[in-house]
Amino acid sequence: MKQLEKSREITMGRYKHYLMDQEDKFWNEMSKEIGECESLGEFQDAMKQHRDLVTFIEDDVLDIMIEDYFHEFWAEYAQSKLAHEVCHDNN
Repeated sequence: MKQLEKSREITMGRYKHYLMDQEDKFWNEMSKEIGECESLGEFQDAMKQHRDLVTFIEDDVLDIMIEDYFHEFWAEYAQSKLAHEVCHDNN
């Protein structure tokens, strides 16, 4: 019985690792696509082709992840661009 439990733990561990790898791949694809997209709709369309990587995440949750990533990316971009302009204005 203990060997069955240990085997089950190993299988679950491998599956968890697989799911985490798939999610990492999805985040990597988001980081590749984001710079090419000027609107949220364009980004959402671009990410449709990668949804098969994370079929274990519910669609509404995935939509929120994509939307949040888009807004965070462009907010950070705007902030860094503003900081760059302020530095150059002071020189």
